[in-house]
Amino acid sequence: MDKQPFIIYDGPSGSGKTTLLGAVDVFLGYPYLSVARLTPSQWVYGTLRGDEGVTAQVEEFERALMRVTRPLLVYTFASPEVLLERMHSREEYRPTKVLELTQDDLAKVLTLFLLYYTKLSILPRIMVDTTKTIQQCIDVVVIEMAREFSG
Repeated sequence: MDKQPFIIYDGPSGSGKTTLLGAVDVFLGYPYLSVARLTPSQWVYGTLRGDEGVTAQVEEFERALMRVTRPLLVYTFASPEVLLERMHSREEYRPTKVLELTQDDLAKVLTLFLLYYTKLSILPRIMVDTTKTIQQCIDVVVIEMAREFSG
C-alpha cells in the first residue's frame, strides 16, 4: 500500500496557517490531505501548561503517523510584532484572551515551536516566513513538497 502525503500546517496564532493551506491547496488543485494544527501545537501549548506527558504523546503520534502516511510539517512563522498585529486585526480573536498576549509571550511561543521543529520532531519539515508575499510562501511550499514527494 502506498502511503499518501499528509501535510500539517502549524505555527502560532496569526502565523498564516489557514491562509497558506488554502492557497497551496487551490494552487495545486487539492491533491493532498492537509490540516492546520496538530502535534507541534499540542506540544508547544502542552509544554506551556506544564503537561509533563506531552512529549511522549507527541513522539508516539509522530511515529504512528510515519507508519501510515508520508507527513510533511509546514511551520508558518512571523515576528512577535507581526503576529500581534495580525491577531488584533482579526475579528475572531476579539472576544478571547489571546489579545492579552504580549510580544514576550509570543516570543516564548515562537522559541518553543522552533525547539519542537529542530530538536523533537522526526517529521520532514518546511519553514515558511509568512511576512513574505502569499505567492512567495506558496512557491516555497510547492517546491519543497515536490522534493519531498517526488519519489
